[in-house]
Amino acid sequence: MSVLRHTVRSLVDGGSHRYSDRRVRRQVRFVNIGSIIGLVLCAGWAINSLVIEAYVMAEANAVAGAAILPLFYVTRRVDPFLSAWGLNLVFHGLIVTFAFVLLGPETNVHYWFLVLAMVPILLFPLGRWPHMLVSAVVSMGLFYIAHFKMVDISPLYSFPQDLIKNQHVNLATVLVGMVLYLGLFVRDLYKAETALEQEHQRAERLLLNILPEPIARRLQEHEGTIAEAYDNATVLFCDIVGFTQLSRTISAEQVVDLLNAVFSGFDDLADYYGVEKIKTIGDAYMAVAGVPQVRPDHAAVVARLALDIRDYVNDFSESSALPMEIRIGINSGPVVAGVIGKKKFIYDLWGDAVNIAARMEAHGLPGAIQVSQATRDLLADQFDFEPRGNIDIKGVGQLPAFILTGERPD
Repeated sequence: MSVLRHTVRSLVDGGSHRYSDRRVRRQVRFVNIGSIIGLVLCAGWAINSLVIEAYVMAEANAVAGAAILPLFYVTRRVDPFLSAWGLNLVFHGLIVTFAFVLLGPETNVHYWFLVLAMVPILLFPLGRWPHMLVSAVVSMGLFYIAHFKMVDISPLYSFPQDLIKNQHVNLATVLVGMVLYLGLFVRDLYKAETALEQEHQRAERLLLNILPEPIARRLQEHEGTIAEAYDNATVLFCDIVGFTQLSRTISAEQVVDLLNAVFSGFDDLADYYGVEKIKTIGDAYMAVAGVPQVRPDHAAVVARLALDIRDYVNDFSESSALPMEIRIGINSGPVVAGVIGKKKFIYDLWGDAVNIAARMEAHGLPGAIQVSQATRDLLADQFDFEPRGNIDIKGVGQLPAFILTGERPD
């Protein structure tokens, strides 16, 4: 049984390995399947004709089967497109037309031309639609001629009545074969569509991991430049203190594993609070609230996120026995957000609010959350702060800074 299965699979796949395009490989397989079905039908009809002593019909089917055999070689070594036309000619000429001339119109052999009108859809590649059209027109034209113009012709041979009756059995066999053929086509098409849908979902998941969902949807709709201004947003920068020195004491794999573990924890916290992660830069982490979804509590959720990040890093440092501290800087204000780049594009933020948040982090204290006056004013009645004094912001000057110590109980 395994030998037969291997042989059939080898015949079906013959010649498909030469093509990288999945659609072409599928079309090659259908040409091979059509050849196999044609060969089996010719053999069955030949045997049936021998049983009822209709030797001319047996010889005709033997010739048709012999004409199909070389098509396997043509498909495998030359061109499956030529095999498709060869198989088409065998079905039309050596089988149906020859049987019609021998048996006459009373056998309804010419109805097979209607079945053969479907064959081009399966045999020819989708890009060869003119050939599909020509083949289908030929099939329908032959049926019209046989059914309306040659209805009174007499058969060349007077065959036994059993053969006439058996033609209906043969027609049913052809119809069953075509149904199976169409079933294989539909199954293969379903598999292709399923694989395409899985790839689409995978690509969509990757896109949503790179961009905020509203921005990803707009990008999928082929929108042009994506850039928007937001009047109220809160930006967070977080940096691992002394990470460069720490990375020198551990292996490269440990460095990546460490950053992945830390930032994955940050991602989970950001998702929990509905804060949008923007990017990581080395050992720095950037996030924002109020972009791209406008929300009035943007400063509060970022403050809560910062407090949880601080606690998370402390717990992580204790459990991993690695000395690790962070600096966090927060600022609130108007920002501009948009997508830049054609390759490896990124959703990013610009504006003074972003620069000040970065300076708050850069001039902060290890283990502390430093916020600007703008953020502190938004949160004065919900959180506790300690004044830090003024810090020098390049291009801006002296700005007051505050240390966020915790959230007040309700």
